[in-house]
Amino acid sequence: MKEEKKEVQVPVKQTKQGSSMVIVVCVAAFFLAFALAMVYTAGMLLSRANRRLEQERSYQLAQSFARVLDEELKRYDSTSSAPADSFYRYVYQFLEGMYGEYDPEHPDETVFHYTAANPAGLPQDYGSVQVALYKEIKTDAEETMSGTLPGNANPTAVLADGLLRYSFTVEVTARRNNDSFCYRTEYHQKAVYAVTFRHKGRVIAWNEADQKWHQTSVDGPEYTDWTGEEITYEYDPTSIQECFFENAYPPAQTISGKGGSRNA
Repeated sequence: MKEEKKEVQVPVKQTKQGSSMVIVVCVAAFFLAFALAMVYTAGMLLSRANRRLEQERSYQLAQSFARVLDEELKRYDSTSSAPADSFYRYVYQFLEGMYGEYDPEHPDETVFHYTAANPAGLPQDYGSVQVALYKEIKTDAEETMSGTLPGNANPTAVLADGLLRYSFTVEVTARRNNDSFCYRTEYHQKAVYAVTFRHKGRVIAWNEADQKWHQTSVDGPEYTDWTGEEITYEYDPTSIQECFFENAYPPAQTISGKGGSRNA
């Protein structure tokens, strides 16, 4: 005898309940994944925002410190008027001293640091500041340290005009946590040097009060022997009467940091 097979029928209601459960689980998994993705994205955005904030703080610190140094350089016109511990006097000694000219192949030996850049007593989260300087001598600097004038000429221009003998860069690097920014400003030094005039080998001096040449000094007898040769003059690099610092490129300050550089 053949056995009869009986088909087991699942109620339609139970089947629908099973399908609904699967859909619910899938939707819940989707929303969970979406929520995790949103949390991850928010964390990344927050991290980047914090990083950008730290970079901006480093930039602001470097920029503000560079401006303070710039004001210090523009405040005085000679070492006699500048305090001994001023940045002006430090730069003056740096340029006129025995410090070497900048060599890109040997930066460690030709870049010098202003050690008074980080004063004590600043808040712990203020950040650190380093100031480096390097200089270059103008290509025609030595040639302009002497010259000639026509006999009995007025030397006012020679006496008054300063010489652009050096150019130099002030580099301010500000660091906060793991971020840093570097703010560079280029300057020219304009110096008025003491000058010695000679005519036919004899020292003569110009008296601005009476607009005449005198023998040896401004108080000496009037000099009248103008036959023959031109007046020669020579600046004394060891005797500066006035010293000014001018921006080489006023509109453009170079700023660089992690991730690239930009202009202010």
